[in-house]
Amino acid sequence: FVNSANTDRNRAWATLGLRSEWALSRAGVTLFAEGRNLTNTQYAATVQVDNAARQYLEPADGRSIYAGLKVNR
Repeated sequence: FVNSANTDRNRAWATLGLRSEWALSRAGVTLFAEGRNLTNTQYAATVQVDNAARQYLEPADGRSIYAGLKVNR
């Protein structure tokens, strides 16, 4: 429930995320790729209980893909 009167509630949700890394030891770096919320589920990332404006739910990001390089020291 998102209010003290227990009249409004947040529905349940599940998401799928994957991450992969490739270590390049000789170069001293690690490459990575990551996918978050791959099913593009709409859900509330955070909840503000008893918000005065009755705006209890704050939406999460949709499907996101990241890639990058980590320097290993």
